[in-house]
Amino acid sequence: MKKDIFRKVDNFKLTESVLSTTIYESGILNPLITIAIPTFKQQNQILKETIDNVLNQVDFKDFDIIVVDNYKCSDSETAKLMQQYEGTKVSYYQNNENIGMCGNWNRLYCLSKGKWVVMLHDDDLLNKNYLKIITEVMVNDQNNFIDGIAIGQMDFYDSSEILNSITSSIQDIQLLNVTPKDLVWGNGILRAPVGLCIKKTSMIELGGFSDNYYPSLDYHFYALFSQYYKLCKVNAVVGFHRNVKNTSSSEKTLAGHLVKDIAIRKQLASTYYPIIWPLILSILKYRQLRRVGNYKFIYDKNDDIDPKSFVEQNGIHITLFDELFGRFYEYIKLLWKRKNDI
Repeated sequence: MKKDIFRKVDNFKLTESVLSTTIYESGILNPLITIAIPTFKQQNQILKETIDNVLNQVDFKDFDIIVVDNYKCSDSETAKLMQQYEGTKVSYYQNNENIGMCGNWNRLYCLSKGKWVVMLHDDDLLNKNYLKIITEVMVNDQNNFIDGIAIGQMDFYDSSEILNSITSSIQDIQLLNVTPKDLVWGNGILRAPVGLCIKKTSMIELGGFSDNYYPSLDYHFYALFSQYYKLCKVNAVVGFHRNVKNTSSSEKTLAGHLVKDIAIRKQLASTYYPIIWPLILSILKYRQLRRVGNYKFIYDKNDDIDPKSFVEQNGIHITLFDELFGRFYEYIKLLWKRKNDI
C-alpha cells in the first residue's frame, strides 16, 4: 500500500466553485510557456519588478504572463498597477473570493494557456535568459520524457544585490534527475518553487498542490510529483528567491514547517531505508534544532527562542540519543567533506 504522501488527490475541486474574473487578457492563445504569478496585496514596487523582469527575458518570445490576484477589488493598489500592463503579454485575473495560498497556486494552472507553466512568486526574479535555458532542456528532451524542471537559485534581500548576477550569457546546462529518495534528507536539493516549470497536463493529472501539507506544500509536491513523473533540475543559478520578513517567515510558519517536514521525511525514510530509518529520523530531528538556530540568525529573532524547547513544543521529542547521534553524523560528514576537498 502506498504511503499517504504518494496518494493523488484532486485539489483543484476544492476551489472550483470560486470563479476568477478576467480583468483583461493578452490575446496570446497557445504559447509554449506561461509565466504564472500568484499575488495578494503585494507592494507595487516589488510586483512591478517581478513582472518587468519576466517581460525583459532575452532570446525567447513564445511565452505569456498571467497574474492571478487573490484579492478582488477594482481600485486596489495592485489593480491600479496592473492597468499599465493591459495590451502587453500580460493577462490579469482576480479571484471572486480569497481561496488561500494553495488554492491560488492551483488556480494558476487552471488559467494558464501554455503547454508548460512556470510558477513565479510575486517577489522573486529570474535570470534574463531563464526561458532560453528552460527551452534548451525541452529541445534536448527529444523523447518528451521530462515533465518538470526545477532550477538552481540563490537568496537575496534587495534586487540591487543581484543585478550583476542577472546576465544574458548562457551557462552550461547540467541536468540532475530528482526522485523521492533524493528528498529523504529534506527539500534542500530543490528548495522553494522559484521558476518551477511543469507540464500543465501533468499538473492537472496529479491534482495540484495539497493544502494538507501547508506550509511544506512545495516539499510534499516535489515528493509526489517525482514519484509519478520525471522531474529534473537545472544545475545552474537562474532564479532568485527574495528573503523578506512576512507571514512565511513567522514563528507560526516555522512551527508548521517543523511538523510537516518531519512527517514527510519520516515517510520517505521508512519507504526507502526500511532498516535504518529510525537512525535517519534521529539525524533529521537533530537537524530541526539547527534549523531553528539558523532561522533566528537569518531573521534576527530574539534570543528568547530556545531551539530544543521550540521543537518539542511542536510535538517533536528530541532524545539525548538524537542529539548525540545527530552531532556524530554531522561531524563525520564534515570530516569526509574536508578529506575530499584536499
